[in-house]
Amino acid sequence: MLQAGVELLEEGAKFSFSLRNIYDVPSSLLFSSGQQFELVVTDEDGAEVYRFSEGRFFTMALIFEELRPGESLSWIHVWDCKDKLGRPAEPGKYRAEITILAQVRSGEMDAEEFSTVVEFEL
Repeated sequence: MLQAGVELLEEGAKFSFSLRNIYDVPSSLLFSSGQQFELVVTDEDGAEVYRFSEGRFFTMALIFEELRPGESLSWIHVWDCKDKLGRPAEPGKYRAEITILAQVRSGEMDAEEFSTVVEFEL
């Protein structure tokens, strides 16, 4: 199960999120590259303002993670609150969709649990 939150700081919006194995059996996960998550911020009109992966390069590597029952994988990312053109984002309501980019190799976790939405206001 993916849980996420956002905290507004002076340097930007700090997203904290974790994927937890809520089942009674271990789950084996596979990440097909160094990019383990995608984070997309849209404005209240649904226009994309920020995409984590845009302009970044990721290692081509297979990354295996084992999550025992109750264990979590956690990430933190700070968005500087600038749009795709480098301008400060306008005040208003925003929506961040966070998706963990893992495949389930074994266990009961379901990829449908690997995405969540956080709404916030700048």
